[in-house]
Amino acid sequence: MERRGYVERRPDPADARARLLHLTARGEAALQAARKFHQAYERKLRRRFGDAAIDSLREVLTAMVGEAQISSPHFRALMF
Repeated sequence: MERRGYVERRPDPADARARLLHLTARGEAALQAARKFHQAYERKLRRRFGDAAIDSLREVLTAMVGEAQISSPHFRALMF
């Protein structure tokens, strides 16, 4: 992503050893395009399956992601 100009590394003012990633103008444009696509696709899914089905799917997927993170030893090591 850095080589393609979507992000750039900058020093972390709080930790001289670390670098922070920042979106470039190209990265911001790509993010906006992705958001626009996502919104249009979700509208299409809602028309096809209905709001209740999509809301339920979002709830289940969110719970699955949360469970995967909590059960991951790498995640637990960072959080607990």
